[in-house]
Amino acid sequence: MLKKKAIPFLTQTFVKLANVNTIHEDTKNIDFVDKLLRVFEYVLQPDGGVPYLLQALRNGFLQGVVNCGPLLSLLRPDAVNALKHIIDHFLISYLSYYSVLLAIIDALKDVDRKCLEQNVDQSALKPSWMKFEQYVLERSVCKALFERCIQSDTSVSSCAQCGKRDVKNNFQKCGGCRIMHYCSKDCQTTHWKEGGHRAICKRILETGGGWDRRDRRFSEFITVYDISRHAADLHQMALKKYGVQPVPLGKTLPYGSSVDYGTVPPTFDVIKLEDDVGENETSYLNSKKDDWDEGVKTRGSGGFLAKFILPRGASDLGQMFLADTGLIGMHLWQRNSDDLTLAFGPRFRWTGIDSDGKSLGAVSDEIDGVLNKLPLAKVRMGDHFLWSSYMGRMSVLEAISELADIEKKIYGI
Repeated sequence: MLKKKAIPFLTQTFVKLANVNTIHEDTKNIDFVDKLLRVFEYVLQPDGGVPYLLQALRNGFLQGVVNCGPLLSLLRPDAVNALKHIIDHFLISYLSYYSVLLAIIDALKDVDRKCLEQNVDQSALKPSWMKFEQYVLERSVCKALFERCIQSDTSVSSCAQCGKRDVKNNFQKCGGCRIMHYCSKDCQTTHWKEGGHRAICKRILETGGGWDRRDRRFSEFITVYDISRHAADLHQMALKKYGVQPVPLGKTLPYGSSVDYGTVPPTFDVIKLEDDVGENETSYLNSKKDDWDEGVKTRGSGGFLAKFILPRGASDLGQMFLADTGLIGMHLWQRNSDDLTLAFGPRFRWTGIDSDGKSLGAVSDEIDGVLNKLPLAKVRMGDHFLWSSYMGRMSVLEAISELADIEKKIYGI
């Protein structure tokens, strides 16, 4: 385990030494920068990536990365490769955490614009940085839509076992992870023994925490959107893998879909309960599916089984849940892509890959709708987005906020 305040100290030292004007004052300076870049991911791993990554971001890590642009010729090739990997893979993969996304947005606001243009745009780091900015842009739209739905309201709790809601903060938290809420001791016991929380709780504690209730809800939010827009290809994968029989409307699909956010782009797969969880969890989730299908009569729309896998430093964290399709009279994969393109514009953002690295097809959705309406000429300066207002010009975040308000009124997100 790293000593307390080690990450802030290492980050601040990195930012100070990664300076083209002073790097040559001591030969140890370039050695420090070189070594830190090569071991950065490993430095974050011992207790799970999130807490340490947040500390690094809050102590100027992104500015330090930008400062490295003119230093590439001084660094070893493996350090340069590590730097590119940090920008276009490591940081992107952690955007699936709400807390990390917020920290990265705040860090981008503090990055010196002239320094970015001089150091990154004139270096081999530019393609990696542009890819990183694009992913942050897309996740910023997810963030804006998430913050406008009931799911983001942490004052409203749901019992992890029975789904009962609480707006008066009367539910009790799990004493271990401090994330799951329960309306009664019976529900907590059932979820612990049969619902899989015993394993999840242990993994959260083993990887050092750093995953709060809003992180979990945001991860569920983006997972639903990402699985939904890849639903047609995922269904074809299920037909090929499991030979799935026709599913009546109103019934939960006999397979689940998973998204691994530890890869860039994310990796999608189809799963069967009995292959992915233990016997108790299978029985538990099957009973939840039956309850969900019963609820179709009053809710109107069916459900699907979803799983997200998040990077956690030296490990990862997976969670399975039931989600609402929001559709009446059709399955997710039956939506007409032309109709969705007409409603939201052409698909703007990334598409996922399968386990073999093959790109999947995807349809447009509300997130693409916001991205397609962004006044890019107004919210960019040169090749980069304005993450904070500049000389009277609105930031890209302000533009996203306005468009998200409109999207909520139209589609009731």
